[in-house]
Amino acid sequence: MPMNTLLVRRSNMQAYRDVGGTRDKVLSDAEVLEAAASLVDDFLGLVRDLGIGQDIEDECVLPASRLSLENAFRLEIATTMSPDRRSRLVASGKLLAQFQPNVGNRINLSPASGMGQKARMNSAHANKIEAILDRADTDRVRMSALFANSESIAKRRFESRARPPFHADGTYAWYGHRTDQFTECGQPT
Repeated sequence: MPMNTLLVRRSNMQAYRDVGGTRDKVLSDAEVLEAAASLVDDFLGLVRDLGIGQDIEDECVLPASRLSLENAFRLEIATTMSPDRRSRLVASGKLLAQFQPNVGNRINLSPASGMGQKARMNSAHANKIEAILDRADTDRVRMSALFANSESIAKRRFESRARPPFHADGTYAWYGHRTDQFTECGQPT
């Protein structure tokens, strides 16, 4: 397991940081969010450096496990106030689908130019590539649903804030409801 990987124990949902194979301490919420942001930043730096485009890369080049990165993106998306930033995080998180196990050398999906003949490959190699592309597509669909759920959490949290209990004339209803819906005795009209 890579150093500084974020671990979450399901029984009590406590997060630990794995440092050299030993769990050093239970992380606070702020430390978990900071670790998630760091993992997302590391991944985005890797994607920028690789110039991945539409290609498929081996997951061994990732800065942490795919599961840790998925969870980091989920946390970042769910805790980001800006809808534009959330959209960019969702799009960037889906790039994780382009990192698959046992790929070996990078699979370049851009069309080859200048080839007079079609490149031939054996059927075993073609089947391996087809299986990798199918996994990537399945992962992309799964991550789309996963990140859409995180985005809906953030929308509920940040965009549907309760309106303050002020009336159009500037008066305040101390109990948080509009008084024009009730009669003097408090019964609904």
